Amino acid sequence: MLRVIALAALAAAQAFGQAPAAPVQGPVQGPVQEPVRGPVQGPVQEPVQEPLARPEPVTRQALAELVQQVDARLAAALISGSLEGEALAAANRRFDSISLRFFGGDLGAVRDELRAWVTTLEPAPARDAARDASRPEAAPAESRSLADLRGEVEAQLAHATIEDTGSLRVLQSRLALLVDAPSPERSREFLWSSPALAEAVRGEAQRLLAGERPYANVVGDLWRTVPHGRRDLAVRVYQPAPRGSAPVHAAPLPLVVAFHGAGGDENFLFELAGDGYLKRLADEYGFLVVCPFTPDYTFGGPAFDSLLAALSADYSIDPARVFLLGHSMGGATVSNLCRLRPRSFARAACVAGFGKVGAGSPPVLVVSGALDPIVPTRGLARSVEASRAAGADVRLEVLEHQGHTLLLPVAMRRAIADFGLQAVAAAKSGS
Repeated sequence: MLRVIALAALAAAQAFGQAPAAPVQGPVQGPVQEPVRGPVQGPVQEPVQEPLARPEPVTRQALAELVQQVDARLAAALISGSLEGEALAAANRRFDSISLRFFGGDLGAVRDELRAWVTTLEPAPARDAARDASRPEAAPAESRSLADLRGEVEAQLAHATIEDTGSLRVLQSRLALLVDAPSPERSREFLWSSPALAEAVRGEAQRLLAGERPYANVVGDLWRTVPHGRRDLAVRVYQPAPRGSAPVHAAPLPLVVAFHGAGGDENFLFELAGDGYLKRLADEYGFLVVCPFTPDYTFGGPAFDSLLAALSADYSIDPARVFLLGHSMGGATVSNLCRLRPRSFARAACVAGFGKVGAGSPPVLVVSGALDPIVPTRGLARSVEASRAAGADVRLEVLEHQGHTLLLPVAMRRAIADFGLQAVAAAKSGS
């Protein structure tokens, strides 16, 4: 099953969205027909060649913005359950068809279909600014460029002796996002590079130079890296605010590590999947959530060890309540970690992707959409049965009228319930 999931994108590319092959040009196999010649009537007029219009480029940023609009406009109905039955099935089929075209490389068609869909959906309500730190309030206007601000901080660091090398590496990774012309192909840049980030990073540098730990117990949404040998692995972390007026959480928090699927990155589950619904669940149930860049962990037990070590150094985490959640390729990654690091977490949930696990695995909930054309339920069911036969505690739940991606809000809530986490939102509001 792991191999099936790993090849899903390739299979889609082979089956969908490819332009028809050009005819083979080679030697003429039959007699050559000479053109009929007659009296010359005058000078031959060459046909006027109209200049070919260049197709509008399709960037990752343009597609991300369109997907976000569709996702945000569907989010409330998906979360509340008001989109149901055949209407829910139709939305899932449409989204999955677009996904298959994306994997097939037909980006122009993907853009056009998303644009058309957006026009049929009601506008989404404004995001919760307190929760959405990826779009902070604008910082005071600066006359200098982001590159100049970055250079200023780098010069300060170059002349200082800093013992906390872990925090220094995080700061350097965040500094690298400050560019004056963010690439539309790098979501880390077009989502984060801003005067507001420059202002935040400047403050982080001052605290680091003062001997403080600028990334310890950060509340809210933070893009950062975790050190893994000589590499720095990108993650996004969200910590809900403490209850009441307390400056820190009264007890160590549960940790949910959430792995995205193919075509996404560490920003996917915080920006999409129900308009960032995972952060709302973290507020409601009081857990710390981290979204890594999945390919760093697909076959990487040591990388997972580094992730847990870095987060445990900066946040108060309950080691008995560490949970894994994965979507599609992320589900396959979670399955692999069930085999490689079964004692590092308590339970796991795999959504629209799963591979066989054995008797030593933590309990696993597998969630599948009955309409999923990318990772069909029948394949997941075989992996679940094989896991059970090997002695693993694995349960399959199939969601009717759901497909491969739009099921995420419902599936994530089912996963949190399966982890045994209790809602704390009511207690927060009353404290």
